[in-house]
Amino acid sequence: MLQEMEEKCVSPNVVVYASIVDRYTKKGLLNEAMNVMKKMVQRNILPNVFVYGSLIDGYFKAGQQGIALDLFKEMKSVGLEENNFAIDSFVNNFKRSGRMEEANELLKAMMSRGLVPDRVNDTSMMDGFLKVGKELDAFEMAQEMTEKSSGFDIVAYNVLINGLLKCGKYESESFYTGMRELGLVPDSATFNTMINAYCKEGNLENALKLLNEMKSYGLLPDLITRKILVQRLCAAGEIQKTMDVLNDMLVFGFHPTPTTHKAVLDASSKSRTTCRDGA
Repeated sequence: MLQEMEEKCVSPNVVVYASIVDRYTKKGLLNEAMNVMKKMVQRNILPNVFVYGSLIDGYFKAGQQGIALDLFKEMKSVGLEENNFAIDSFVNNFKRSGRMEEANELLKAMMSRGLVPDRVNDTSMMDGFLKVGKELDAFEMAQEMTEKSSGFDIVAYNVLINGLLKCGKYESESFYTGMRELGLVPDSATFNTMINAYCKEGNLENALKLLNEMKSYGLLPDLITRKILVQRLCAAGEIQKTMDVLNDMLVFGFHPTPTTHKAVLDASSKSRTTCRDGA
């Protein structure tokens, strides 16, 4: 893109450069992204916070924390203030290594300088707390989010219920009720999480009800959810209900995997054997 513009004698501006840098970093082409920033400087176009933010995020994800920190210091030295995107890059880096105390300190420091964390920042922090088992901190963050003007959306709720359900201390039903009380509309991720949770609890009746509700929203379960639901129904000997789920899958263009076929055949065979023994 940059080369094409140069060949047409069109001078790219900072927005175009920022877009190209972001594209390169998302593809993991960090050297190319850095070269674009150097070219900006050579042409007296100062990189903005989005250029630096993309590079910082890219280098953190690549495990090159030293370069990411150097870029952050450079960004500050040229008079650019950190933004919410930069915050998220740092929080995600700390989150990956379980260093949530450092992430929290960083967030507080940035807030003391007048930066207000947005919903993405708060959701990322909440996710990090859950990953290190700090449920109370996660609940506190969720409470703070509900009191902010940015609010508590379904993405944040999905992060919360997914993290808490993995702890194994909470009932799925309470989360679904809580979501309704907050006035949130479930999305595909919500349904998949809840159906999986009901299956693991052995509550297949609620799992199937939620599957039907999911379809009423025009949403479809993902491959993992379908596989778990079929496996659990087979294990419970619910062959007819298993076949109903499989037929639904076929209607919507999903084809059962060989593993799913085997589970159904094994369950059917076991069911027939049980019937003959009972007779």
